[in-house]
This record gives sequence, C-alpha cells and structure tokens, in this order.
Amino acid sequence: MGRERAEAGSALVLIPILALATSIMLLVIGAIGALGVRHAQLRNLAASCALYASRAVSTTAWEATGQLAIDPTTARLDAASCLGASGVALSGWSLTVTPPMTVTVALEERLAIPVVSWLTGSPALVQATASATQSSSGPG
Repeated sequence: MGRERAEAGSALVLIPILALATSIMLLVIGAIGALGVRHAQLRNLAASCALYASRAVSTTAWEATGQLAIDPTTARLDAASCLGASGVALSGWSLTVTPPMTVTVALEERLAIPVVSWLTGSPALVQATASATQSSSGPG
C-alpha cells in the first residue's frame, strides 16, 4: 500500500513539471518561428529595395564613357524611399553599390520577443541582406 501511494505522489509532482516543460518548449518554438518569418519578410524587403535602387542608372556615366553604371546617390535615395514606404521600423540599414551595376541592401531590425529577451537578456536581432544587379543595353 505504501508503494502505491509513493508512486501516486511522484506522478502528482511529475505531471506539473512536464506541463511546465512542454509550455516553455512551445514558447521557444513559437519564438523561433516568429524570428524565421520576420527574417524572410526582411529578406524580401531588402530584395525589393535593392531591385528598386538598381534602376538608378547614371546617365552621366553613360554619356561620358558609354558604360552603364549606377548612380550611388540616386540609388541611396531610391532605397530610402522604398524603405520609408514599407513602414518598417528598422534599427539600421545600409546600401552598397558595387561597380558597375550591383546594389546590395542590408537591413537590421531589433524585435522585442519576450521569450528571446528572457533567454538571451537582450532583444532579438534580425538581419537580412539582398542584392540586385541591373543589366540592359543602355538607359531608357
């Protein structure tokens, strides 16, 4: 009789511990999923803005050298316009123009996901980078 009581008592302790462990595991899995979705969204936004900025072909370079090149100033303004229109609050972004015709946009966003903040002690940092290369026979 004493053994059955001990086993019943251990089950009463084990069930809440397993429920708590399962809940924590589901919260962590949900947080990882949220980070994955946000990373995909940022990567898509970076690709869209890089493509938009890669249209900034420099007519001055075309007229002077006959070569296509991207105007970095116009590309930066176009990327900023694209990011502004998206409404996303980024913690940072950068644009790199690689001659002659490649634009790379890198985005960074800090997310306040409670589980990640609890586990790491800081907000989640999501980073995404995308490049776009423009190719054509000339402007227009």
